[in-house]
Amino acid sequence: MSAVTDDDAVEILLKCFWEDGYMIMPKVFAAEIITTVRAKIKADDESKTLDFVSIFKEVGSNTFDEFRKMAPLNRKAYKKLKDEATLLIKKFHVRWQPTEWVALESLSVGEEQDPHRHIPAVEIGKARKNFSEIQAGLIIGLSENAKLVLYPKCFAVADPRSRTEVLLGSGDCVIFRRDVIHSGAAFTEPNYRIHCVLTIKSIKWGADATEFALPPAYKCELSPFMAPTKLQVSNHKRGCLRNPARAANRARDLELNEKGKFCCVCKKQFAKRNTYYKHFNRRHKPYLKL
Repeated sequence: MSAVTDDDAVEILLKCFWEDGYMIMPKVFAAEIITTVRAKIKADDESKTLDFVSIFKEVGSNTFDEFRKMAPLNRKAYKKLKDEATLLIKKFHVRWQPTEWVALESLSVGEEQDPHRHIPAVEIGKARKNFSEIQAGLIIGLSENAKLVLYPKCFAVADPRSRTEVLLGSGDCVIFRRDVIHSGAAFTEPNYRIHCVLTIKSIKWGADATEFALPPAYKCELSPFMAPTKLQVSNHKRGCLRNPARAANRARDLELNEKGKFCCVCKKQFAKRNTYYKHFNRRHKPYLKL
């Protein structure tokens, strides 16, 4: 666990945790432990020692995903990994208590889950009010293809522009706030992961409730049209059927399009503005963001 023994590293990771909603620690568990646990879980799965059950497919429905399963890890065979994880957890918050250890199994044909969070606001309020802390979740990768979809800085709505796929290799660990929007990723090959809940000492843990995360919604002031971004609503409004300036906007767009536009990046003149915008978005925009 040398990657997080330094106090400065811990402070940086905690800053990411509170601001973005998660922190990633690569290779914090020894390869020998991970290999042993992975082999044991696979063997237990085949012998049906572990009681794997399907996880929900859609939030708020009674349908379950046959390609995404979990099983409680109650046996002593996994104690060494749990002890190592507990030592890691205590470096960040002494009041965090790991509980509800489970093995997660995802098959190659599973689809991405709905964006959601696992804790109601009332539970968050208890921890923040009494200890200025928050419940969290911990995932340990047992293979090189483990993934988790997160929405950094999204704690109320799932902004699709923030969607991020976090890749976890064997021995990697991610700790995320229980109120950050996330979802189980789709996989192209089977893999196993370890998950546990980090509760707050002295706060009674209520039932784990999954809440669906709605996308952001902006509405056109002229019509019922709604979209997840202000730009989409603005673009719609110019041509909205209820906009009295719709015809004038259309005429102006056509006029400007015919004038063309000069690309200042590659010093090239385009006869049509639409052609220029397509060129700019494909060739220059992704690199100008770097």
